[in-house]
Amino acid sequence: MSLPINEIVTGDCIEVLRKFPDCCIDEVVTDPPYGIGFMGKNWDKALPSKEAFEQIFRVLKSGGLAFVMSSPRQDVLWRMLKMLEDCGFQLRQSFVSWIYKSGGKLVASCKHENAHWIQELHADGKLYDKECEKQKKCCNKKVKERES
Repeated sequence: MSLPINEIVTGDCIEVLRKFPDCCIDEVVTDPPYGIGFMGKNWDKALPSKEAFEQIFRVLKSGGLAFVMSSPRQDVLWRMLKMLEDCGFQLRQSFVSWIYKSGGKLVASCKHENAHWIQELHADGKLYDKECEKQKKCCNKKVKERES
């Protein structure tokens, strides 16, 4: 599969990302389900599967960015960050808060949601080095072995 350029790709993220080669994407921006059952909707009753974030980690280039939205609720936030870390992301992110108004004309309240700007930094603080690239390839190999 040739990589799409300046194109929005739709579909199940796991199935779509499986078709992409390792280390080919500079940045991923995602607003996944928060796992809080927002407005009683079934699609938001659970966090995305770990496999989705394993695929994101696999396709990100060394030094790539993942911008992941998350609920500010501490139980959900902890589970999301733990899952990202278990997939190989190093959580040296900057906190970004999206503040917006919600409600009608008579009742309006300010709300916020967390966004995690996760840059794949390495132990020495570099965005890229050859040794870390080797480690990432080893991690990606383990993900592929689990898929088989």
